[in-house]
Amino acid sequence: MPRVLIAEDSATVRQLLVEILCSDRDVQVVGEAKNGVEVVAMTKKLRPDIVTMDVRMPLMDGFEATKQIMIEVPTPIVIVSASLDVRDVEVSMHALRLER
Repeated sequence: MPRVLIAEDSATVRQLLVEILCSDRDVQVVGEAKNGVEVVAMTKKLRPDIVTMDVRMPLMDGFEATKQIMIEVPTPIVIVSASLDVRDVEVSMHALRLER
C-alpha cells in the first residue's frame, strides 16, 4: 500500500486530493502539508512512498522543497498543478528536472 504525503497550500485542493486518493483502498494518505517547510519536515518524519507537490506554496515553494527532499530524503514526487497557464506548465517541467 503506497503511503502518500500531500503538499498543497489550498485547503480546498488539499481536501480534494485526499478524497481522490482515499477513494482507492490501496492508497494511504499519511499527512498533509500546507507549505514547503512543512512538507520537507514531514517527509523526513513520515518517510512516505510518494509526495504530491504543489509548486506555488508559501514559506518555501515546491521547487526548493523538492530540492531539499531529494538531498535529504530522496522520495518520488508527483507535481500537481491545477493551472492551465503555459508558464505554470513550464514551471512544472522545471520541477521535474530538479528531481533527477
